[in-house]
Amino acid sequence: MHLVRLEFSPAARQAVPAGAAVKLGCDHTNYPAPTPIAAETLASLAGDFR
Repeated sequence: MHLVRLEFSPAARQAVPAGAAVKLGCDHTNYPAPTPIAAETLASLAGDFR
């Protein structure tokens, strides 16, 4: 099991419910692998921000 903590700025917390695309990524030099977050996951996240 892995735990991922995501921190969103106030602007991002407003942008997600408004329909902004979000990618999950890593800032490690040897692992630059940004991945789009699925629409149903974004919908759930947007609900958390409301």
